[in-house]
Amino acid sequence: ATGGDCPAPGIDSSTGSAELAWPDIAFDASGNLHLLYLKERSDGLARDIMYSMKAASGTTFSTPVTVMNAGNSGRPSLVVEAGNKISIGDVFLTGTTVNFRVTTNASGSFASSTVATHTPLTPTTEITNGFLKVNATGRKVMGVGVVGKNGSTFVSTYFRLAYETSPGIWAQETMDTDVAGAYIQNPAMIVRPNKSVTAL
Repeated sequence: ATGGDCPAPGIDSSTGSAELAWPDIAFDASGNLHLLYLKERSDGLARDIMYSMKAASGTTFSTPVTVMNAGNSGRPSLVVEAGNKISIGDVFLTGTTVNFRVTTNASGSFASSTVATHTPLTPTTEITNGFLKVNATGRKVMGVGVVGKNGSTFVSTYFRLAYETSPGIWAQETMDTDVAGAYIQNPAMIVRPNKSVTAL
């Protein structure tokens, strides 16, 4: 595999022009290291979300597993929940609808669910990095930058949150609505111990 954002040498033995990008890592309570990254297929027509892990006592990563086709999703993120359950969050577009998706391996294999959808303030053609975090009470919080366009003109830019109010029940709100002509790029999201959320 090639690419300046390749997570680490020797993890993915892909050949040809496949690009590896946007790694995310998390440790579980036992010290095992979990790795998530995007892999662009060598034909350049699709991207896959990939997962691998390294045991705390090991020196090599497991053979990467294809979690799903990433489609047009923004940068995915990884968290390890109670019981070492792996949860992956990504945000993707269906037409102009923003979809928040969570994928977990709670049943032994990865399964996905769209947990929330959002109709943008204006017709949207772009989303930025997606985030998945877990707050102090174990509730999931997702966020994404949304860019509304009218043709080639940026007409709205804001950060959208989706969050669990109780297990499996989701609510949403918009943060940081910007003036027309602004653009949000490479945002970051922090969930604080008091459960408040900061988007940067």
